[in-house]
Amino acid sequence: MTTKKSKSINLTGMMCGITVIVLGGITGLILLVSDVGGDSTALTLFYILGIPGIACMIGVTLILRAIPFPGGSLFSRTRGQPMDIEMSGEKIFIHEPPETCSSCGAGISTETVEWVGPLRIKCPYCGATLNTVRREV
Repeated sequence: MTTKKSKSINLTGMMCGITVIVLGGITGLILLVSDVGGDSTALTLFYILGIPGIACMIGVTLILRAIPFPGGSLFSRTRGQPMDIEMSGEKIFIHEPPETCSSCGAGISTETVEWVGPLRIKCPYCGATLNTVRREV
């Protein structure tokens, strides 16, 4: 008897991601407040946007890694076959010239044939118009 292992959300990964986002925001705020006398605008912007932004990118990545997706992880290199897609029973056909001309009996090759329509060819020897042969792939 085989049992299917259900894929559930990894709560530890979710909590780590949320913690990184919150700590990044708090760290940026603390550094901004502690640098009150600083005159550097670039450093102030880094405290306001840089540190929380980097923390958000890391945190969102951790959160997305904790969520199971069909066919594998969002970040996995090899993904499995989707389980909810069914292969349809349709057959694939191609149309190719017949091997011999029905009018003159000459052999017809695909290199010398002249197409007169999407499913009709012209015999290179007698000029007769012939239907293509449908072949299953």
